[in-house]
Amino acid sequence: MRVQFEFTIDDVVDVQLRVLRHSRAARSWRWRDQLLTSLLTGTMLFAIVPEEITVRIIVGAIGLVLGAVLYPTLNERTVKRRLRKLCEENAGSDRVFLCQIELEESAIHTKQNGMEIIYPWVTVKEIRETNDSVDIYTQKGGCVVVRKRAFTRPGEQQQFIELANRYWKLADATLELTYQMQNYREASLKDLPQRGLSSEYVDRETRRALSGAGNTVKILSGIDIDIATNQGEKKTAPEDVRNAIQSALGAGAAGVILSRKYSEMRLANLRAAGEACQAFMRKRIG
Repeated sequence: MRVQFEFTIDDVVDVQLRVLRHSRAARSWRWRDQLLTSLLTGTMLFAIVPEEITVRIIVGAIGLVLGAVLYPTLNERTVKRRLRKLCEENAGSDRVFLCQIELEESAIHTKQNGMEIIYPWVTVKEIRETNDSVDIYTQKGGCVVVRKRAFTRPGEQQQFIELANRYWKLADATLELTYQMQNYREASLKDLPQRGLSSEYVDRETRRALSGAGNTVKILSGIDIDIATNQGEKKTAPEDVRNAIQSALGAGAAGVILSRKYSEMRLANLRAAGEACQAFMRKRIG
């Protein structure tokens, strides 16, 4: 299904504001700055009011409340003004652009300004209908905003939402089928980027490889260390490395291969790999 609509700089700024509101990091910054603004306002009023201590405390408390109440509005105006200035600098202030969005079974395809971006359904976090759009948020901080003016026929918007949800659910079904075919069970599609694969996965796959190969070849399990991931996704910790190596060697692997690139690996994780191998050998010998 394909739809298209025209958009302006105002729409671009609006999308960026939605992404910021949806971001955990941005929300954390806003709460921190709101608290600091409130404290600074209250402290400043407390310090400059030339009255007795009771009055200064009351005025300072009023300042705390005013700072907290006024900050969200003032902050959004400031961010909106700066975003608009940045967008105008890059694209001009009076241009009208065309956005094309196509839903396919494998991904969402967006085209605008001669550039195409593809969002696989496995990266989608949320599909939300608003007063003026259908918003699709992804795990990597992306956001596809489909304005309601893109839908020109009765029922077309609802058809778009239903199709998007069907393709999104199909991605979960594909993972479920993969688990069934491979005969293992790990995290859900939603949680997998944050949790990664467990050490039990290493144990199962090592045993499966050993069972298939028999005594004909030696099996060395590959242990991924510090593979690059996006913000908010699973990062390798020393305990992950220890558990994975202990699982591989405990399952009967002849050894391990630390993957994929030495320059990516943090020394703490390499140290954990050495400690895990030494601990296994001591246990085996003793």
